[in-house]
Parts: sequence; C-alpha cells; structure tokens
Amino acid sequence: MKKIRIILMLRFVLTACFFVQFQRNIIASEEQKLPIDESKTVEVIIRLEGKTVNGNPKVVPANNAIDALHEKVKDSFPLKLEKAEKNTWRCIAIEGKEYVIGWIAKKGLFEKTSKMFGYCSEPFAAKEGLTVEFSPGMPATFEYDLHNPPEGVKAVPVKVLLLIQTIKDGKKTFLSWMGCSQEINKNGILKKSGLAAGKYKISARTKNDEKYLNSRIPVLYEDREVIIKAGTTNRFEPVYPEIDS
Repeated sequence: MKKIRIILMLRFVLTACFFVQFQRNIIASEEQKLPIDESKTVEVIIRLEGKTVNGNPKVVPANNAIDALHEKVKDSFPLKLEKAEKNTWRCIAIEGKEYVIGWIAKKGLFEKTSKMFGYCSEPFAAKEGLTVEFSPGMPATFEYDLHNPPEGVKAVPVKVLLLIQTIKDGKKTFLSWMGCSQEINKNGILKKSGLAAGKYKISARTKNDEKYLNSRIPVLYEDREVIIKAGTTNRFEPVYPEIDS
C-alpha cells in the first residue's frame, strides 16, 4: 500500500513539473513573436566647453528635458556615459532620436543649490560620428527688487516663484524646481544665486490677495517671462499695477 502511495505521489510531481515546463514553453514562444526593436544605435561624443561649476553631464531624451535638471528622478533613464578624456564623454544613443544634455553640479561653492544648477542644452539628434559641444557657463544670480513699491500698492507679504522653461511629456512648459518658492514679508530684495542661464518665468502674488478683491487697493499679481544671463546679477523690478486715481 505504501509503495502505491509513493508511486502515485511521484506521478503527481512529475505531471506538475511537466505542466509548468509546458507553460514556460508557451510563454517563451509568445515572447518570440513580439516585435524586435531594430533601432540602430550610434556612438555620440559630448564635450564640455568653457568654464562652469564642477559637475557631471546627464543625457536624457529631449521629450522630458526636465529630467536633465535633477540628479535623481524617478523613472528617469539617462544614457550611460563613459569618460573619454578631459571634459569629454562618449555614450550610445538611438540613431535619429533627440536628446538634451544637463549639467549636475557637485557640492561646493553653491552647496545648497548647486545640485539643481538648472542647465539644459538645446536638443540634438543622435547620429554616427556626432560630437556635441555644450556650455553651461558660470552661475547667475536672480534678484527681485521689492524694496520700493509705489505708494498705495499692497505688495508685501508676497509669494514669488521662479519657474524654469523646460519640456515635459513632449510639451514646452514652465515648472517649479529646486525649491524656488519664496516669501518676502517686508520690502526688500529677493535673491537667489547659483542659477544656470536660460528662460524663466517670475510668478508673484501678494499673499491673502483675496481680501483686496472688493477694495480699490491694488495688489501685486504678475506672470512674466524673463531671460537670465550667465555669470551676472540679473535684477528685475515687479510690474506693479496701475493705481486707480
């Protein structure tokens, strides 16, 4: 009786193993039917030109250029870079696909902001033998001058966002980054250093502005695109509302 039970058990185990292997063979055969990515890969050389802060390049697809601005981004797939020589790297890219180069600054002079330096190159299409030169330049300083608002305008306390122009999901947009939201509670100058050159948007709102909706007191409320130049102090005055006389 014992022998019969053992034989039956062995048959059960062998049948189960056969079924599992059969299922694996079916899955493997189905996977073979999937389309194969026949995209041609090419070697691209990228070369840093000019002076900038210490850092490392990051190459990502151009349809999500925002990923080039951050050291770590969830679901980001940057190209693997290999150092070729000083200020020069090589990478393998898909021919014809567009990419951008970001520059991730190392900790140092701009320790609190350098990891979000904000540089992103113009897009380039990968092709065999291509060498792409990029130049992040030296950091710039942004100043928003609120020290002398017109009499009668309610400006402070004010919340100011500095948004950077970038591309996300294939669309050009302005996005908040590196904690660029700041508040000014008294007349003065908002200052932020360690920025890369590029196009930004100043978004400024007087706090609790809803309290003044039904009054004749004008408040600060603006969205303005500006260009920040590398290696300089870029000062902007708010576009204050006109006073109703």
